[in-house]
Order: sequence, then C-alpha cells, then structure tokens
Amino acid sequence: MKKEFVKLGELYNITSGGTPSRKNNLYYEKGTIPWIKTGDLKKMYISEASEYITQLGLENSSAKMFPKGTVLLAMYGATIGNSSILNIDAATNQACAAFLPDNRIKPEFLYYYLNRIKNKLVALGVGGAQPNISISILKGIEIPLLTLNEQEKIVSLLNKSRALIEKRQAQIAALDELTQSVFIEMFGDPVTNPNGWEIVDLKEIAEYFIGLTYKPNDVSDEGIVVLRSSNIQNGVIDLNDIVRVKKEVNDKLCVKQNDILMCSRNGSARLVGKVALIPELEEKMTFGAFMTIIRSEYYNYLYNYFQNIAFRRQITSGATTTINQITKKMLDSIRLPLPPMSLQNEFAHKVEQIQYNKKILQTSLLELNNLYNALIQKAFKGELFHDNLM
Repeated sequence: MKKEFVKLGELYNITSGGTPSRKNNLYYEKGTIPWIKTGDLKKMYISEASEYITQLGLENSSAKMFPKGTVLLAMYGATIGNSSILNIDAATNQACAAFLPDNRIKPEFLYYYLNRIKNKLVALGVGGAQPNISISILKGIEIPLLTLNEQEKIVSLLNKSRALIEKRQAQIAALDELTQSVFIEMFGDPVTNPNGWEIVDLKEIAEYFIGLTYKPNDVSDEGIVVLRSSNIQNGVIDLNDIVRVKKEVNDKLCVKQNDILMCSRNGSARLVGKVALIPELEEKMTFGAFMTIIRSEYYNYLYNYFQNIAFRRQITSGATTTINQITKKMLDSIRLPLPPMSLQNEFAHKVEQIQYNKKILQTSLLELNNLYNALIQKAFKGELFHDNLM
C-alpha cells in the first residue's frame, strides 16, 4: 500500500525560543530553568542544559518553556541540522526550532527522520555566511505518516543499531584513554614535567603550514583530495567524505606520511585542535585552509602531546573567550618537555598494539555506521516493514 506523506506544518505548531538580555544579570544569576542552545543538541536526549535562566529572564524575553518529549532542531550555527529530544521541561534560544509532542508521531520517529534528511535540510538553508533553516522551510518538509505500531518498530530497530555504534565509540575512546595513560606513565605530566626533561619551543622541533585556500569553482570530481576537519574521526584519517579540487598545489602543501593533521579553525570549539597522523597514502593529497600540518621527527610524541590536556591549556592560557582557532603564532608560543628519542621510540612500540586494536574497532565502527545509514534509508522508504505500511 502506498505511503501517506504529510507536511510537518500540518502536524506541528513549530516555534522557537529566545534569549534574555545579557545586560541584565538577574536573568541568569542563580537561574534554575534549563535554557537549551543549539550547542546542546549533541545527543538523542537532552537531560541537562549548559546554561540556566531565571523566571524573570523567561518572563521578560521571547524564551518559552517546552515540555519533555519536544524535538529540537538547530536552525543555524555550527550545529545546523542537529536535533535532540527534550528529556526534561526546558526553554530554548531562538536558534532552536521546537516540535511540541504530538500523539500522531513518536518523538523518536521524528528525531530519526530529521537525522535522515539532515543534509537536505542544511542544503535548503538560506542566507550567506550563516545559512538558516527557517521555520517556514520546516513546515513544508514532508514526513511519512505511519501507524504508531510501525513507528515503534522502526524506532526499536534504529535504537539497537545506534546502541552498537555508541558501544564501539566507547571502546575506541577507552583505547585513546589507555594510550594517554601510557604517555603519562612514561613521560610524566607535561605540565609539571616531573622527570625534568628539556623544555623546548614547538617551533624548534617542528614546522607547520596552514592549508590550501580554494574557491567553490575549484571543487571537481577530479583533481587532488583536500583533507578537512571531517576527515579526522576518532584520531585517525577517514576518507569517506572527500572533496577534490582541480588546482595547482605547492609541494609544501601536500601531506606526507607521519605528518600531523590538525583542525586549526572550526565553528565548534570542541573540534579545534583535534589531530590525526597521516598514514601511507595511495594518492597525493593536500589540506584545507582551516587545517594545519605539523611536520616533525618527533611525530609520535607530538601526536599524543596534542591530545593531552596540557596542550589545550597552553593555547587557551590568558584567553577570555572561547578558542575557535589555533594560529601559527599560538603554536609558536607552545613550550613542552622533550623526552629522549630512545624513550619516545619505546613509547611508540608500546602503543603499537593499542593502535592496531583501535584500527580494527575503527573498521567495525565504519561498517556499523554504513549499516545504520542503510537501515535508516530503508526504514523511511518503507522497505523494512513493507507489509505494514499505510
């Protein structure tokens, strides 16, 4: 039987919140009302906010309360297209579109559907430097209207697939923590330097380059691969989402095996500073302007140092605002302990098995992600529960 589609605007009263004036401390100090911003839309469920407002702030702004079960979607900003389900009653800012609970659609079903069409939503965003998915755009989006029983079957299947992905991600994170433990055990805390290693400037032991600037017209199906922030996943290079440009590239901007690729600029401060080691490559590649390559004979040590809290402390020292970029000047100011090369080689040997296991888990994670993407496509096309479709 043919599926019935209905516009979101016919199901939901889609609205958004607001921001109490930052000039009035009474709107924020000792606030107890969770106030959700787009940066909080990271997980499927939101159970706490990164910021709270007062009742006075709520009453004197466009912010409004939304009940548990409301689905939120980031209409603009660094997390544009992200969505989450409120697991608490909360207010939001104006960048969050709110879909209040409706007895015809399970919140989880809507959440997964919005995830499935995230790229489409972002592409529909209007505006220049900061695309905006307007509420009018959201009202026009169609969703398959299935029975609650059918929705529950789809949600249950996708929940199981997602749980496997989260389990694998946790295993990879545990291996990263183990590597950092070995790092501290062998070299000591880089901040306190208990072993009294020689302190050096980063610029003495490494050279670094900002990446390639290119125009949209340079992007092509052919040409050289440009590594970007999305090509760093869990500390390794991921080539599942690549961009190529047809442009002459200076040899200095071509990555080499054992270079450290760092995300040096991003709308999300959390992603700034993430690194990956360049493996042996099958073709020539360069890197984008928001990325930095760090080249050094001490690459194994530096790769792990950059993942240590000591590095982030140095680049944020004295900063009064969130760091959204790491400049060459900031790297020039980095001073760090430098253990002898023999000990660095011993460290590299010790973590070799950890990295091998991590690679296996990364492959498994990729397969699980591919399976999840296939399931979510089939589910909303009606190919998984064909007999029960309306």
